[in-house]
Amino acid sequence: MVSRRKFLKTSAAVSGLAMMDKSHAAEMLDFAGRKVNKPIVISTWNFGVAANAEAWKILSSGGRALDAVEAGVKVPEADPNNQTVGLGG
Repeated sequence: MVSRRKFLKTSAAVSGLAMMDKSHAAEMLDFAGRKVNKPIVISTWNFGVAANAEAWKILSSGGRALDAVEAGVKVPEADPNNQTVGLGG
């Protein structure tokens, strides 16, 4: 059985590599093509706003990205009103 932490770590690594081509492998760029040197938190649905806030608490205090992802994911998973994932899904 794979732990949640190991699954997230592996998934994030593979997704990140899949999205990069060779010309951008050494640096992360924003949508305008500028180099990004700070952490960001993005969600695609409105229920992700609370998850972002939880993740940002960890990142802004110097925490690890994987810990931030895990904290963020726990928010919608624990929400019984969210019918896409977790208790309500």
